[in-house]
Formats: sequence, structure tokens, C-alpha cells
Amino acid sequence: MKKALLVPIYQPESGILPYLKQFKEGDFDYFLVVDDGSGEKYQDRFEEVKKKTLFAVLSYPNNRGKGGALKAGIARLLEIDP
Repeated sequence: MKKALLVPIYQPESGILPYLKQFKEGDFDYFLVVDDGSGEKYQDRFEEVKKKTLFAVLSYPNNRGKGGALKAGIARLLEIDP
């Protein structure tokens, strides 16, 4: 059974990058951050996440709430490894 780390994020603070960097290859099989409609102002932070961590980023334009972000993330992970 493969393990995934799914982190829903809405309008992240600057400290999110050090938090995500603490996870290492081998901790999980998949790493996914869901940008829960944070908006253009926060896109630089999500670009940093993609470039400087193991996490892929799934973004969508409108906030769906934590439950919606988790559902979207789970659906994406099931597409990758059904």
C-alpha cells in the first residue's frame, strides 16, 4: 500500500516552505499540496513549493473549503495511482 501526504492550503503564510521542506523522500510515496483558491497574490509561494520541495501542487481558482480541497486532492491521487 502506497502512502501519500496531502496538505490543503489556503492563503499560506511565509512559514509554509520550511514546514514542507521537513518531509523527506521515503517518508511518503506521493506529496501533494492543494491550493484551495488562494488567489494570484499567493502564487509565488506555491511556485516556491513546487521548486523547493517534493510536493506537487494542485491549484484551482475558487475556494472550496478544506473538505473540497481534500476531495480534489484525493481524486488527483487516485488518478496517479488508482
